[in-house]
Amino acid sequence: MSEDPARPGGARRPIADRADFGRELTSFRERAGLTVREVAKALDRRSATIGGYFSGRHLPPTRLLPALLDACGVSDAVTVEALTGDLIRLRQRRSAVAPYPGLAGFEPEHADMFFGREEATERLRRRLAERHAAGRPLVFVVGPSGSGKSSLLRAGLVPVLRDEEGARVALFTPRAHPLTELATRLAPGAGLPVPEIVEVLRSDPAGYARLVPEPLVLVVDQFEETFTTCRDEAERQAFIEALGALTGTGPGTGAAGTPGTSPGPVVSAVLGLRADFYPAALRRPLLATALEEAQEIVRPMTSAQLRRAIVEPARSAGVRLDDGLVELLLRDLAPAVRGGTDQGHEDGALPLLSHALFATAERGQNRQLTVADYQASGGIAGAVAHTADDVYNGLTPEQQVLARTLFLRLVRLSSTTADVRRRIWHSELLRAGSGSEADELSLVADLFIDQRLITADAETLTITHEALLSAWPLLQGWIESDRDGIRTHHRLTEAAEAWHDSGRDPQMLLRGTGLALARGWAEDAAHRLDPTPLEREFLDAGIENERLERLSARRRTRRLYQLSTALGVVFVLVVAGAWYGIQRNRTAEKQQTAAASRLTAAAADRVRTDEVGLGAQLSLTAYRIAATPEAVSSLLNSSASPAVTRLLSPDGAVQALALGSRGRLLAQGGADGTVRLWNTTDSRHPVAFGHPLAAFPDAVYTVALSPDERVLAVAGAHRTVRLWDVSVPSRPRPLGGPLTGPSNTVYSVAFSPDGHTLAAGSADNSVHLWDVTVPGNAKASGPALTGPAGYVHTVAFSPDGRILAAGSGDGKVRLWRVGTSGRPTAAGAGFAASHKDVYTLAFSPDGRSLAVGGRDQRVELWNVADPAAPRQEGEP
Repeated sequence: MSEDPARPGGARRPIADRADFGRELTSFRERAGLTVREVAKALDRRSATIGGYFSGRHLPPTRLLPALLDACGVSDAVTVEALTGDLIRLRQRRSAVAPYPGLAGFEPEHADMFFGREEATERLRRRLAERHAAGRPLVFVVGPSGSGKSSLLRAGLVPVLRDEEGARVALFTPRAHPLTELATRLAPGAGLPVPEIVEVLRSDPAGYARLVPEPLVLVVDQFEETFTTCRDEAERQAFIEALGALTGTGPGTGAAGTPGTSPGPVVSAVLGLRADFYPAALRRPLLATALEEAQEIVRPMTSAQLRRAIVEPARSAGVRLDDGLVELLLRDLAPAVRGGTDQGHEDGALPLLSHALFATAERGQNRQLTVADYQASGGIAGAVAHTADDVYNGLTPEQQVLARTLFLRLVRLSSTTADVRRRIWHSELLRAGSGSEADELSLVADLFIDQRLITADAETLTITHEALLSAWPLLQGWIESDRDGIRTHHRLTEAAEAWHDSGRDPQMLLRGTGLALARGWAEDAAHRLDPTPLEREFLDAGIENERLERLSARRRTRRLYQLSTALGVVFVLVVAGAWYGIQRNRTAEKQQTAAASRLTAAAADRVRTDEVGLGAQLSLTAYRIAATPEAVSSLLNSSASPAVTRLLSPDGAVQALALGSRGRLLAQGGADGTVRLWNTTDSRHPVAFGHPLAAFPDAVYTVALSPDERVLAVAGAHRTVRLWDVSVPSRPRPLGGPLTGPSNTVYSVAFSPDGHTLAAGSADNSVHLWDVTVPGNAKASGPALTGPAGYVHTVAFSPDGRILAAGSGDGKVRLWRVGTSGRPTAAGAGFAASHKDVYTLAFSPDGRSLAVGGRDQRVELWNVADPAAPRQEGEP
């Protein structure tokens, strides 16, 4: 036991679990004479969060630990390093007596708990020995996701190889930089730093193979990360060529791998590959040759092997099994069609079995596995979802939003193979918000790590197993509802990280279509909380860069227009002088005048797009010179061009607008939580009414004015609706308290035509109604209207007030009849009007037609004269 520098002459107490870690932190705080509140204030964090670290409820983020210890008066490097090691170990902990690893799979240190794959392990060991004897020791282990490849390699093959004398075994996954990962494993005994080894592997991998100081077996698990996580094609190819050269299987590498010709040791390699990445590997000649010559297929386990995998770990750990539990498990695992084989399970079922056993053992506190606990855990089919839902449902609404953000960052989507895990750096989470937000995100991650749904190491986070992607319906729903958005977000994340790593090189900024896609995604209300501050900064820099480039181009164009106009004016003067000089020649006079008019009209048409006023003046000048067809046409075009007035928002993006029925009052809601009122009596010169209203501390997403323009309704991310009296727009005053009821963001509000009812569409998948006949004393009109299977983005009343329509994230529009009682009744099941979210609705003046706009960039027209049987009118 090491000495604790913080306890002079005393031994450092062993850290067994998070409770011990919390007690250790508390001892430091108490010796410093500090309260939890004082430590939280010093760190600028919430007291509740810091208190959770001291109580042992939660583990602090690794990067926060040094500052936390320093605030408690502990700055000794040895102590900080030791506690950091304890923290990392606890984050990766496994119960010392838990016989089953759950989704995490078996590691080399759990070989004594790994049963049922003895034959496969021995077969793989023999295959590697045969390839080694043949001088081409590169072997593939191939199987579908969930077949147990990783456990076979880690808890089966690696311990067997390590028991053999004379060879060092290096186990790793490729991650984002496979060549660096390989160099790190080659570094021990090489006498070179890792960066130099990387360069040698790029330039002369065959030469480096002769310098390896000892027999070495490389075990590369999840080799498919070479194609999914590594984004650099040059590094990907260099990694594959290095493996070929090191094992003597690459082109021109026969010397190292031919028996009897190489005095040095031969490097062997075993690569674990997911079966759906077989085509990607076959496109690489070296890998295709290895797959043709030496691959071990991970077959489904038999019923007898499954029985050993269930019974023996429990027996080794001293855990009792209920009578009948094994038979129940084998029955639940059995494939629907065995096909005349002894196959004991469907493909991909092993992680589900392991997690079901883990969850059952946890319920029995690792003392007994009972049928009741197994069934309560959700069984083979539902244990993963049951565990994930339990964690998710225990979060606050704010933490649930963070959990969704976290998991969507941990998924890499594919259009050619199944979706896969995406490994992310802790730094990506640290950039996800302010210090308190990053802490909250780390806390959410910890809760899923505790249940082995997420795996963390010192640098990265990843989903523990791909099985979670298909076994957790909520995660599936998140993915399927926004696949395009997730892809756009991941591209934005990678581009922002590259820009940051390059020292913020302007050449790394997004442009054109890429910028437009990222900007559209970030401005979508559904993604308001998703971008990190770095991603927002990167996006803002790209937008500003594009604005400056356009401004520069516009200035160059404007100078050309000005030159053209000046030349035109000069030409007009020349022609006019000539006209006066040749008064007696009428024919020439008419021709010259017409030419001057046409030239001036052409100049007017050229500048009208950017300079509406100058275009109109030149059109009028052309007409006054001569009423040529060109001049008349130019003058008509100028008169038809509307005068555009822009209202600039100095404090952030404009999220919502509402124009009063009389056109005299405009309400503007902003991302900064304010609402500004404008006098639009003269639409060419709008005037702001006083200062903006401070509506909410966060974004305003919707505003609405009552039909008489006397009441303003405002709502947004704050989950409430507020009313203001704007009968005197220069002196608005609040009406009553906030209207509550929605449990999530409010995206749309609308007044009924008589002004007595206010409807609000919310991200809680429902429509809320209030009686606002007396706006200062508004009352909820019964329970919320339900039915939508997605966020309600928009609500609208028909002009006669008899129909209420709502569009939602499931692509449907639902209609309710509004009777004299004011309580709507469903007019039917609704109709599908969009392949994606419905964002906007508008009734025709007679109320018989409804226009629907959605995220699929289409507008559909529906006949809703009979709301129970709406009919589509024409093509979208």
